[in-house]
Amino acid sequence: MKVSRYHGVKLGLLIGPSLAGMAFGAAFSSLISPAPTVRTIVQGVVCGFLIGFTAFYLEYFVFDRIRRVTVIVSAVLRSLIFSTVIILAYVISDLLVFGAGTIIYDVKTYLLPSFGTAIISIFGVILLININRLLGQKALGRLLIGLYHKPVMKKRIFMFIDLASSTAIAEDIGDIRFHSFLNDFFFDATPPIVECKGEIYKYVGDEIIVSWTMKRGIRDNNCIDCYFQIADRIQQRREYYHATYGAAPSFSAGIHSGSVVIGEMGDYKREVAFLGDVVNTASRIQAECKARSRNLIISEELKSELSPGADRDYVFEGLGSFALRGKKQEIRLYSVARKNIL
Repeated sequence: MKVSRYHGVKLGLLIGPSLAGMAFGAAFSSLISPAPTVRTIVQGVVCGFLIGFTAFYLEYFVFDRIRRVTVIVSAVLRSLIFSTVIILAYVISDLLVFGAGTIIYDVKTYLLPSFGTAIISIFGVILLININRLLGQKALGRLLIGLYHKPVMKKRIFMFIDLASSTAIAEDIGDIRFHSFLNDFFFDATPPIVECKGEIYKYVGDEIIVSWTMKRGIRDNNCIDCYFQIADRIQQRREYYHATYGAAPSFSAGIHSGSVVIGEMGDYKREVAFLGDVVNTASRIQAECKARSRNLIISEELKSELSPGADRDYVFEGLGSFALRGKKQEIRLYSVARKNIL
C-alpha cells in the first residue's frame, strides 16, 4: 500500500516520540525500581516505546479526524484512551519481559504508584503538539530556540489561495454554516499542502497563505503542484459539499518568490512573521486571477526558478506585463494549467 507524503510525514513524526518514550521508560524504570536490573530497564524501554508510539499514532491518525467535538469532550476522550494505552503498554511489556507470574505484584508495586506521573507526562507532550498546531507548522520550535529572534533576510515562495464567490455562498447558507464550509475547505486543503512540503503561514478570512523555502518549493515543482492537488481533492469531495452546503469550493491562487524578512513579532501574541514586498505582490497576483479569468497565475520571477521539467507537465501562458495595484514597477505574469496526458 502506497503511503502518501502527508501520512509519511506523520509516520516520520512517530519516530521521535517512540525514541523519547524508550529513553523515558528506561530512566523511569531505573528510578522507581529499588534494585534495577537489565530486565527492568528492558521492560521500561518496551513499555515506553509502546506508549510513545501508540499515543502519538492515535494523536496523528485517529484524533486528527475528530473535528466537531468540544475541547472538554476531546480532553475526556484522550484521558480515557491514554489511560488505557498506559495500562495495556505496562501489562504487555511486563508479560513480554517477566512472564505472567509477577504481573499482579508488578501492577500493584510499580504501575499504580506511577500512573499519575505517566498521565501527566503524556499530556504534557500532547499539549505541546496542540500548541504547535495553534501557532502553525514548525512555529513552536522556531520560537523556543529563538531561530528568528533576530530578523534575517531569506528567499521564499508564497502562494495566496482565495475562495471565489464566498460572499454569495455565505449569504445563501448563513454565516454559521459558511464557517463550517470554510473550515471543511481548510481541512481538505491541508493534506495536499503538506504533501507538497508547504507551510501554512496564515488563514486570513477566506484565504490561505502558504509558504515554502526555495529548495522545497522548487523541488518537483511542489509550489505549483500544490494548487492542482488541492483542486483534485476538492473535486473528489464535490458531492459531499453539494449535499452538505449546496455548493462546492471554487478557488484561485497567485504565486510569487523573492526575499523577505523573517523575524519574531509581538509580545503577548508572538509569532514568526514574514515581511516584504514579495508577500504583498503574491496577494496582488492572486487578485489578477479574477480579472484575467484564470485559476492559477505566477510571476516571471518564480517561473525562472522552476525546474526544466515544468514545461513537460504544465502549460504556461504569458499574460503580459502589468503594473499591479499599489506597485509602480510592472511585473510579467503567466497563467498555469496542467497538460492533458493521454
